[in-house]
Amino acid sequence: MGEQMAEAFNKIRRAAGLVNDVVPYTLRHTWATWFYAQTKDWGDLLDQGGWNRSDTANRYRKIAPADLGNRLLAHGWDYRRSAGPPVRVGELVSIQD
Repeated sequence: MGEQMAEAFNKIRRAAGLVNDVVPYTLRHTWATWFYAQTKDWGDLLDQGGWNRSDTANRYRKIAPADLGNRLLAHGWDYRRSAGPPVRVGELVSIQD
């Protein structure tokens, strides 16, 4: 089963133009960092990430620039529970804490 998963992931990785160093854990770290940068919702991060321990989730969530959530929105990435009005790619937006 592991080989089938690796083959499928590598096919998708190549199609996305990502380098060989990108592995599923790379995406998991990225998701955790980006999600928390926008939502600041630790409980939801634990639930959606499938972690039952805070220290595990904390290893996946990396230190990010203070404006990362807004920069992600400007590129169309929106993890907010209540998304609010639509955001166009490249539009200057701001996350309200």
